[in-house]
Amino acid sequence: MAVNLSPVGGVAAQFFNNDGTVLSGGKLNTYTAGTTTPATTYTTSAGVIAHSNPIVLNSAGRVPGSGEIWLTDGIAYKFVLTDANNVLIATYDNISGINSNFINFTSEQEIQTATAGQTVFTLTTMQYQPGTGSLSVFVDGVNQYGPGAQYAFTETSGTVVTFVTGLHVGASVKFTTSAINAASYGNAFQISYTPPFNDSVTTNVGDKLAQVVSVMDFGAVGDGIADDTLAIQNAIDSFGGNGIHLYIPSGTYKITSSLNIVGNVNTVFGDGGTSVISPAGAIDAIVIGDGVSGINFGTFRDFKILSSDGLQTKGIWGRSLRQFHFVNIIIAGLDNTTRSFSVAAIQTDDSYSCNLTSVTAYYLSGKGFWLGQDPAVANNQANDFTLTGCQAFLCDDIGFHIKGSGNSLLGCLGESCDGGAVRTDFAPGINISGGYFESNGATSGYAFYITTAQNAGGISNCFINNVSLAGTQCIVLDDVDTFVISGCNFRVNATGIGVELDANVSNVYLISNRDESALGTLYGGVSYPASAHISDTFVRFDDIFATDFKTDSANKKAYSGRLSATPGDGTIFEIRGRQGVVIFAGNPNIPSITSTAIYSTTVGATNRDVFVDNTGLLGYVTSTRESKKNIQSLEDVSWLLQLDPVSFNRRKKEIITDAGEKIGEQYLEEAYQEKEYGLIADDVEAVNKELCFYDDNKLAGVHYQKLITPLLKLVQDLHNEIEVLKQK
Repeated sequence: MAVNLSPVGGVAAQFFNNDGTVLSGGKLNTYTAGTTTPATTYTTSAGVIAHSNPIVLNSAGRVPGSGEIWLTDGIAYKFVLTDANNVLIATYDNISGINSNFINFTSEQEIQTATAGQTVFTLTTMQYQPGTGSLSVFVDGVNQYGPGAQYAFTETSGTVVTFVTGLHVGASVKFTTSAINAASYGNAFQISYTPPFNDSVTTNVGDKLAQVVSVMDFGAVGDGIADDTLAIQNAIDSFGGNGIHLYIPSGTYKITSSLNIVGNVNTVFGDGGTSVISPAGAIDAIVIGDGVSGINFGTFRDFKILSSDGLQTKGIWGRSLRQFHFVNIIIAGLDNTTRSFSVAAIQTDDSYSCNLTSVTAYYLSGKGFWLGQDPAVANNQANDFTLTGCQAFLCDDIGFHIKGSGNSLLGCLGESCDGGAVRTDFAPGINISGGYFESNGATSGYAFYITTAQNAGGISNCFINNVSLAGTQCIVLDDVDTFVISGCNFRVNATGIGVELDANVSNVYLISNRDESALGTLYGGVSYPASAHISDTFVRFDDIFATDFKTDSANKKAYSGRLSATPGDGTIFEIRGRQGVVIFAGNPNIPSITSTAIYSTTVGATNRDVFVDNTGLLGYVTSTRESKKNIQSLEDVSWLLQLDPVSFNRRKKEIITDAGEKIGEQYLEEAYQEKEYGLIADDVEAVNKELCFYDDNKLAGVHYQKLITPLLKLVQDLHNEIEVLKQK
């Protein structure tokens, strides 16, 4: 520690009574300047061994032991000298060590306007210490210092200044004073702060520091032992519900009752996984809102809630939240055997337009995410939530339990959630995409349970692996209308089901899904009970990877065709494989497959051209002016004359497969007998690349419909030339 020699009793000093006798047994008390707070002094320049306080003088009136007094650098002291009976002899204030590197001053000023002949001025907003030279007086901007001053004055008391002669009416009199403070002292609101930015506005340090409040400002310790509940709650309450920026530094903060945030919230943030809130007892760790008044626009980020005893009910409970963001938060039970948060890691009631990003919940005795589900809350929903990169694993209950419309789970993970990875009890427009879900549903029997999901929704590009759980379903749809399952990979065992359709299911599309059970035989498929109502329904299996469409309920080898009951009249199952299109119409258990009848129906006068885009979508192309931009008349189309029309026979193509999956294709030498007419795409590309289309940047064909307009222009040009020739 840096110390400096004290100017009071520093080395071998001797103290005396006021009558000149040696101060035997006298006492030297040391305090922080201007206070009665004891301040430590040291026996040597090492700054290690502290003096007693007070220092009791020996029989010679000297400092005992080393005979030296050393002061902490940068701190101003007050010395109080008494006799052995504590009778005051002298006080020495604002004393710093010799050659101390830092002395902090506080400056004050007051301005008054003189009346005619006024001599006595009483200060109302400041004080000074007479006789210390700390007071400066300016009259009309001129410092009245020294014997030559125009207006000499007397320091009458700490609040009164008396001039020798009266001042003229209207004279401006400014009084200023400076006082030495301890290094640890400073009024932050008196220290200016200029932000280092262009066009910034100067403020003060107090206002700047108050923009973000640390829980340690209110006495939180963060050692995992002290109860920090009151300190953190006081930090929250200090904003008065007017919006907070609350900082949780690295540390473990034990709390024994809920932290309640009522009113507007700006940001609550920490330093990541090292900022830990450690709840003890059967409590909800953080409660946001009162369930009556909505709370808008808040962000919680970069901290962890870790159970200390496995007794907690909820980690974060949000009530009537609007446009909240939860980012990079971990909520976890004590360990895998002592799981906690018996209700949920995160629960929200009656909330909407919230985002959860990289929020992780694990070691739970309850749910991971329970959004809009509590039946005790009337009309309780979670609408327009987006969960991105969130994780729920090692849960005794459901990983993601959601009720509400317009919600999305993007790139989320659910693993070893015994109640299932995802359940929705009311989910119009639900979107689950790009997630990984493994070994979910040990008690519930399913990984996904989607119910009451009308008005479109879907699951896409997810990997759902339930191989380890016999007899479980990957996806169960119940009371669902207009739902798409696309690009998903399923893994189930011999008794499992990939997709199960329960009651009141209609307009379900299964597109580009595949089984990756790696069991040597394709398992899964679609199943539904005899009680299900699936009449007048369209169920499509598109771009599947299996060719085995056995449909008897005992044979579970059909990836997309296993049906455990007879569908109602009007049900259509269309299976679009990579080697053609087949349709089960009515009862697919009849052992026959019929291809589509292309010319069986005569179309009416309302027919139009049908196009297919590069995603496989069928439709028509509009030609209205409002649908087009950059409209320009064609000028030179003479390049048409460079095209080489040819006749040809089309070669047959062979599909190359491996274990029922297409891995490539090749053309054969054998060709069809029918002669065709057209262009060679390779030649067209050299003339006008805009007429060609490509697959994966590889030349694939010619847009013949694009030739119509240039040909029309060429006909018009030729017509005009003919008319000119006629006139000649």
